[in-house]
Amino acid sequence: TGIISEHGNSFSKVPGKDKEWWGELPKGLNDVTLQQILIFLKNKDRSLSASEIAEEVKLTKVTVRRYLDFMERCGRVKVDMQYGPIGRPLKLYKLTE
Repeated sequence: TGIISEHGNSFSKVPGKDKEWWGELPKGLNDVTLQQILIFLKNKDRSLSASEIAEEVKLTKVTVRRYLDFMERCGRVKVDMQYGPIGRPLKLYKLTE
């Protein structure tokens, strides 16, 4: 069963075969960067913010957030919101099983 993105692309999830679950990437995203973020998240057992991920994979926060948003639309990451006393809530990302 596939997922249709907001750009009209079809993505299929194949357990155990990461490269196949996203199909053709939206404009501006590439396989190498997506794999870099996926591999990093696979080795973490806790939820992380986009800033934490960006710092570790040596990419900008904006770039990482674009990939995380894509992965969220595909159902590949789970997003939890952490609310503090003031300011915006912090989005925390974790790879789905």
